[in-house]
Amino acid sequence: MRFILTQYVVVQPTSDGLFLQGDRVLVNRLAQVGSLSDEKEFVAVNLRDSLGENHLMIDLCIAGPGDTIWVTEQFQVSRYTAADTARGVAVCLPQKGREVQVTPANAQLLFVALRNFENRTVIFSNGCLKENDRVLETVVLQHDYYWLRDISLSQGFVPEREVLGRVWRVSYSVGQGYGLWPSFRSNRWFLKVGAS
Repeated sequence: MRFILTQYVVVQPTSDGLFLQGDRVLVNRLAQVGSLSDEKEFVAVNLRDSLGENHLMIDLCIAGPGDTIWVTEQFQVSRYTAADTARGVAVCLPQKGREVQVTPANAQLLFVALRNFENRTVIFSNGCLKENDRVLETVVLQHDYYWLRDISLSQGFVPEREVLGRVWRVSYSVGQGYGLWPSFRSNRWFLKVGAS
């Protein structure tokens, strides 16, 4: 059964300190259907590690399917207009069923998405993608993909199926207490976050 709001426990704090370990966040599970590309939207993401274990993470959504991000040589990412090309190389986030041109700027990101989320056997070599001994000039992905502020720096594109929904509020927060009793953080009761 799927509820509109689901509560999750934050295990790993966000890099900006907005979400703390022990926060109980309410996530709007129906919000994942629309675009998450508003820069003020925090999302809950279900990520699997190399051992196949799931981990809930909270992150800021920078861009959604079809949006363009600008990637610098230091792999810093931002959203700018086409006039800002000096700030980096343009990378368009894949949309489900749409053809994506393979470029040196996106080849490694596409490689990770194709291998990890699309179940395709591809090879990344010298800035190119190869499948069945043929160089791929374009690819079509079966999922919509997002770029998240912190997660994407290590994981690359994040598929929609891993996005649980938008974080709506912190319902309450539990810190480390003394003895058997947890310590409730009084300043985090029903705390509104983002533009939700």
